[in-house]
Amino acid sequence: MKTPFGDVTVNVKRKDGSEVETDMWIVKMGSEEKIPVDGRFLIETLLVPETDEEYIFTCSFMPSLDITDEGVETGEWLELKSWYSGLFKWSIGTVDDEWLLAVRKVNANHAEYLEHSVSITISGFTGGKPFMLPFAVAWKETDGTSEQDVLTWLAADPSMMYVPDYMK
Repeated sequence: MKTPFGDVTVNVKRKDGSEVETDMWIVKMGSEEKIPVDGRFLIETLLVPETDEEYIFTCSFMPSLDITDEGVETGEWLELKSWYSGLFKWSIGTVDDEWLLAVRKVNANHAEYLEHSVSITISGFTGGKPFMLPFAVAWKETDGTSEQDVLTWLAADPSMMYVPDYMK
């Protein structure tokens, strides 16, 4: 997937590093009036695990701009990292261990914030049962204020895009 900040990829690997075949959907999300960003996507990664083993889900990008700053910005039900190129801000988010346990009934064993990616290791799958992990990306040319800076953090929170079954 191409974005103004770079090409985005998602991959899933077993603990031994071997790639796992998955299905993926990219959903372009509109900019809401309350969260005005320049762009945002939801990436749904579907895995049908054969056994209960650990899988590592990684959303990464190849930057097309010079990165001037970066930072981890977690929140409730959220694992997220942001990067900056001047006033341009880019964020990648996924759900955290509490969300995964409450909503998907699996365990997030480890989240990692790498140079150009966000990665989460998950276990506790039921063999043969489909599992979907969401990632979200958002970007915005900000004006440098804290009010503008928080917008990609809000827009790249996939937990806000799903209503848990117990709340329906």
